[in-house]
Amino acid sequence: MADPVRVPFLSWTIEPTDGSTPIFGKLPCDVIFKVQPSHSGVSTDSPVQQGVNVTDNCRRQPMRLVIEFAVIGGGTYNDTPGLTAYDVLVKLQKDATLVSFTQARTWSDMFIELIEVPDTLEPVMGRVRFIVHLKEILLTTLKVTPPKARPVTARKPVKRGHQDCVTAPVAEKHEGYADWSDLYSNYYSDQPTNPQAEKAWNMPSSSLQ
Repeated sequence: MADPVRVPFLSWTIEPTDGSTPIFGKLPCDVIFKVQPSHSGVSTDSPVQQGVNVTDNCRRQPMRLVIEFAVIGGGTYNDTPGLTAYDVLVKLQKDATLVSFTQARTWSDMFIELIEVPDTLEPVMGRVRFIVHLKEILLTTLKVTPPKARPVTARKPVKRGHQDCVTAPVAEKHEGYADWSDLYSNYYSDQPTNPQAEKAWNMPSSSLQ
């Protein structure tokens, strides 16, 4: 029998929701028939401008791993009566528990995508054979960076207040004449003198009708 230390195995960790001690599980793969990892990626079909970073137009897909193995002893899990390796695999898939597979190296964060049993669940020559398809789940970590405080700068005081409005007085209307000459000279003394305008101001009111 092979050295138990070197026997490939599936392992997983279940975090209880009540915060108690995590549960570690392990399923030895007594006989390995095939271990087939595959890596793929996708890229844009549109032309990419020369000189542009090509990594912005390509990304890798989750890797997949197909393992074909057999469990000796009728598939009994941890020598527990009534609990088989098949039951364990189905429950791990149903609960979406991520597993790791360790052989020469370890593949982690894998979801059991497909379980195949080529033989019947009844032991054949004392073993049950499985083909398990695993798919990598790409995990990411969210990092929250607090916004930088804006520097406080002193603002110049703004003078606020009431601005006086100057209302020009209205000239009294004298009979026969519209005497606007005083208004014109008092309020528009700073304007250039226009003889024609002055003449118009002093015209009799009857000529304006």
